[in-house]
Amino acid sequence: MVEESVEGNFYAVRTTIGQEKSVADRLFTKVGKGDLNIYSILAPPSWRGYLAVEAINKTEVEKSLYGVTHVRGVVEGELNFDEIEQFLEDRKSTRLNSSHIPLSRMPSSA
Repeated sequence: MVEESVEGNFYAVRTTIGQEKSVADRLFTKVGKGDLNIYSILAPPSWRGYLAVEAINKTEVEKSLYGVTHVRGVVEGELNFDEIEQFLEDRKSTRLNSSHIPLSRMPSSA
């Protein structure tokens, strides 16, 4: 099986303070059910009121957030990779937890 390389951009999503994990969990569930080009969701504990979403474009992020409670909007522009790199680990050593939810290029249901 060949893994397809897809380039995404990172966008900051504003949330209600204290609801970052809840928003990330709801978004993860929603992305798993639909045909959205969201590649990863990152909710670092130090980012109060924000999370990062990797997607093909900002429109895809906005579509994925529609109807998710405690979302306050998407910050204009893209995040620089330098701003999130400290929260990432090599894929081989990444352990899933509720603050870092890699979607691993979810296969489409065919």
